[in-house]
Amino acid sequence: MAGAAAGAVLGGPGGAGVGATTALAATVLTEYALRLHSSRSAAGDAAREAGGVLPVPAGQHTVRGRDQIIKAVDGHAKAPDGRFHVLTGLGGVGKTAIAIEVARRARGRGQPVWWVAASDPGEAGRAMLDLAQHLGASRAEIEQIHTGERSGPDLVWRLLESRRGWMLVFDNLDEPDALGREGRPVADARGWVRPSESGLVLITSRRTDRAVWGTAAAQHHLDILEREAAVRVLHDISGVATGGADAGRLAARLGDLPLALHLAGAYLADRFTDVATFGDYLSVFDRRFGELMKAPAEASPDDPRQAITTTWEISLDSLELRGLRWSRKLLRLLSRYAPTIPIPFSLLLPEILEAEGLLPAGPDPAGRLTDGLRALHSLGLVRCHGTPIEALEVHPLVADTQRHHDQPEGVSLRLAVRLLDDPRAHNPSAPADWPYWRSVTPHISALLPQTVQDRTVFDLMIGITNTAVWGLLHGGDFRAAELMGRALAELADGRAIEGQPDLLVARHGLGMALLRGGRPMEARAELLDLLATARRTIGEDERTTLDVRHSLANISRQRGDFEAAERELNAVLDAQVRLLPTGDLSISHTRQSLGHVLTDRGELERAQEVCRTVLEERRAVLGDDHPWTLSSRHEHAKLLHRREDLPRASREYDTIVATGAEVLGAEHPSTLDWRHARALVLRDLGRRAEAVAECRAVFETRARRLGDDHPSTLSVLRSLRAMT
Repeated sequence: MAGAAAGAVLGGPGGAGVGATTALAATVLTEYALRLHSSRSAAGDAAREAGGVLPVPAGQHTVRGRDQIIKAVDGHAKAPDGRFHVLTGLGGVGKTAIAIEVARRARGRGQPVWWVAASDPGEAGRAMLDLAQHLGASRAEIEQIHTGERSGPDLVWRLLESRRGWMLVFDNLDEPDALGREGRPVADARGWVRPSESGLVLITSRRTDRAVWGTAAAQHHLDILEREAAVRVLHDISGVATGGADAGRLAARLGDLPLALHLAGAYLADRFTDVATFGDYLSVFDRRFGELMKAPAEASPDDPRQAITTTWEISLDSLELRGLRWSRKLLRLLSRYAPTIPIPFSLLLPEILEAEGLLPAGPDPAGRLTDGLRALHSLGLVRCHGTPIEALEVHPLVADTQRHHDQPEGVSLRLAVRLLDDPRAHNPSAPADWPYWRSVTPHISALLPQTVQDRTVFDLMIGITNTAVWGLLHGGDFRAAELMGRALAELADGRAIEGQPDLLVARHGLGMALLRGGRPMEARAELLDLLATARRTIGEDERTTLDVRHSLANISRQRGDFEAAERELNAVLDAQVRLLPTGDLSISHTRQSLGHVLTDRGELERAQEVCRTVLEERRAVLGDDHPWTLSSRHEHAKLLHRREDLPRASREYDTIVATGAEVLGAEHPSTLDWRHARALVLRDLGRRAEAVAECRAVFETRARRLGDDHPSTLSVLRSLRAMT
């Protein structure tokens, strides 16, 4: 993606900034870190806005054969015993299903439940920081963790231990020592995972070694199901009521493994398959198992995981017989994205899939794609959400295995990346596209480390990640933008890449995320380093170099050095007028920043002239309701306020706030900035009660979203105290 395509202004009273378009991808938050499933509901969205805590996954079937362990673990949710509890066993044995059932029961009793997707340890650590903020940690405390002045685990656990009756789940924690403290093993119980008498800590993991978990852990090892329970699972899912003896033989061949049983049952339940009985399925299984074992494979014939591979190969064979020959390729494509995390249906562009040969040519490619996904869903290979389909998920074990079958090497990887590089509509500055960037963030995170060995594909991923950084930034998700930008920068640094154009723009986004996140000194250091790199690698007169200089000038202005800010902005403006096409929006961005400086210096006549020019340009090019136009209208209203034309300022802010709430969202940082400015006008109009109510509402929202110690939160707090 071209860097210029990501260009944007981040407006508001604090000033404007311009952008043109292991840490690895693990540093990127998944749904802002507390990746709790079933997040597609309105309730889930509201919960995420309130602090990132989403509902636990919803189970679809009764959990069979695990009554004793569910009862035991649920008992510890009711009365914690001072240990953390670990469900261990091989993949597909049903660990997560048990955790879901216990969490469901705890929630039914009114206990708070937090669910952390721990397959990526870096992500899990940052999830815990989000939990700390949800539990009341201040912005200053979080920043002290980032600077090394405070221990993250100690802060989280101080907050957790101040409450009682909660449940915290770490799902798929297969690298437990990565969540230890300062390189120490998790068994020390001083890191993110600790025992507690205040609530239940429950872990699911494939790591079965007791020494890994230490004496503070109570380990519950899950083996395969008892035969009777395995048969009941087959009957439950397939809907086949007869054939008990054959069901027992099939369960034995499937190793009594819950995931394999589920896949076989789903196959039999599918109305399009021609296998209707357990005996028929057993015959197909024996034939297909023999074929698979003739090929080189890591698993031995006695490995239960081989049974899982056989069951889904049977399912894929059946889809081929139904004319869905491409379903196997589709599953391998989906497996490239983050497992267990919803993949937006809108990401799967039918015309690209058809052009790449994944979908056969013909009419209605979208309909054929939907048919294929529904077929994979009916056989239990993916899980679709919504009617029509809105999103889908892939089981981690299915995803891991399918990635190893990508032949020729990398075909599905390249296609997965290409689908993210949609050239059509995903504009980082367009509010309508912000939900898209939020939804694909975890999948970009999953793809980044897969692409590092192929420089061509990695360069494409750099462009995609760059645009995602700016999409998150414009959407007001400063922390997520920071983490993604930092992840990309560190990954590129490990590959000795520094001058790639999109990488430079992404680093600019990182600096702006730090600035808008209330950390101007860190932002300045990042941008100064970036400026030196840009000058060395692309030169002084390139757009990105000028954009970074612009942002640094804005920081000078915020620090009160108006003379330095004006001098640098004028230099940038001169270069832009000389180098860029007439009417380029970057020129108007710089002019608006100059207007900010003039306003701050009290040169209101000159500021008014600049503001009028920029506003007219933006209205003509972008329209009245574009975020950048709204930013200019705010500057106009602010000048009306400074010139004591209070009635006009009030009317203008009423319009700006209403439009901002509709276009950006009621809690977007810019909307809150404009509400704060309106409150100050109301105060000066003598409408004190309205002003106080508005300031209080803005303060509460900013404190919740940005933290008590964010500069914007403190600013409105000062206004509130002055009024009361």
